[in-house]
Amino acid sequence: AWYRLRTSDIKLMEEPGIADFLEQADGILYAEFERNGFYECLGEMTPDAHSIGTAYGYIEEDVARRRILFQGRHYLSAWIEENAFGEVDVLTEEVLMSYRDLVNRFNDELTETIRSRAKTDPYSTRAVKHKVMPMDTRFLAYAKKRVDPRMPFVSIWYDEELAKILDVGGYWEFPFLVSRFRKNSGEEYGRSPGQDALGDLYGATQMTKSRLRLGQLISDPTMLADEKLEGRDDLLPGGRIYVKGVQRFEPVTLGANYPITIDNEERQDHIIDDHFMVPIYLMLQQMEGKMTAREVIERVGEKAAVLGYITGRFHKEVLQPAIRRTFNLLLRAGRLPPLPPALIEAKDEAGLQIEFMGFFAQVQKKYYAMNGINTAIDYSKAMLEIFGPEVLDVVSGDDLFREALDASGAPQKAIREKADIQKRRATRAQAIEAARQEQMQQQGAQAIMQNMDKLGRKPEEGSPLEQMDAMSPGPAKIAAPGVPA
Repeated sequence: AWYRLRTSDIKLMEEPGIADFLEQADGILYAEFERNGFYECLGEMTPDAHSIGTAYGYIEEDVARRRILFQGRHYLSAWIEENAFGEVDVLTEEVLMSYRDLVNRFNDELTETIRSRAKTDPYSTRAVKHKVMPMDTRFLAYAKKRVDPRMPFVSIWYDEELAKILDVGGYWEFPFLVSRFRKNSGEEYGRSPGQDALGDLYGATQMTKSRLRLGQLISDPTMLADEKLEGRDDLLPGGRIYVKGVQRFEPVTLGANYPITIDNEERQDHIIDDHFMVPIYLMLQQMEGKMTAREVIERVGEKAAVLGYITGRFHKEVLQPAIRRTFNLLLRAGRLPPLPPALIEAKDEAGLQIEFMGFFAQVQKKYYAMNGINTAIDYSKAMLEIFGPEVLDVVSGDDLFREALDASGAPQKAIREKADIQKRRATRAQAIEAARQEQMQQQGAQAIMQNMDKLGRKPEEGSPLEQMDAMSPGPAKIAAPGVPA
């Protein structure tokens, strides 16, 4: 599990059914991601983001097959624009479509020439433009099917050669994922560690080229040979230099040291690794077995915090939009469990919050949350020894334990709701009280049996019978059988 759904309003998570609903929704989303290419899409986007700086993905619903499609897009086929908040809300892509697909989708808007081409050469391709931008209702006149004008985004299919709009649609969410590894203000396209390392990569390439050439010279060197051996090249491998007066053949002295080039390459590799922050990713493996779990969390947490600006952008631009759009598509298609009444009543106030459970997200969370919890526990122990149990009245054990379970990533179904906890505690208190009453009755019966000879007489002062007589709810007094009280 690398994420889980929560409500923005923490109190709503305590309402009956909400935590269970979100956990069931998580399972359905995970299954959708697994079988419909979501991870493959991320696998295409990630190298582009690290090398080019900008990567693209697309999320669309296949209504006929009741599934959601996740597709990567080539970085040379898309153009983007930002809004005032630095969010990409306009994307134009060039889509290569076969003539067969063109006719199946836009038949009425195409020329007879294109329709004929689809019959004679159906698998040839033609480029059309697809633009998604904030809703402009003027384009809805070109839609083949009715488009809800409340949709935040409009989709326009356009053929530049025909200079014609082929179709118009709409989206409730922006359907594209745009990942930018790093970006400066005023820029729309991203920067990447590949760009930062470009000079070092060129240097490493030249070093590798030199090492390969040197290795070839060492393994197959140029030879010195007697001129009398000219024409007998079958005896001498590699190159030859013929000179007079030399009655031998031997390699030419190169004066090169092979291991030095390897050391230079290794140093260059370390520099390139630093650009891609490889040492940080390898840190956990290097520390394994050398530190306690708490020391590992503290050390790795510090490094994970350094990566916060990178993982934060990836969460915001890729993972969160993908999860939200997939959740909404499944909800609108009726493929999620019924919404709990409390969630329906809350409506927009509930909000959908995504809590990431991946390695670095957990390290960061544990680094900040668990450190505070552990410190609070340690401090409470110290205060308990100094001032006694009264100081624990300040601490809410339930809330502290809930925070610890939450920070450690415990599943929601393993954490009971407050109403259930109160019910269990009330039942337990009733059972304890019933056991106490039963014990008192047994003690009373035992006292009666021990004082049978004294029944009918006034209880002695301070005796168990006098105490039982005082505790009796009615006016009746304890007496022997057949004797009026």
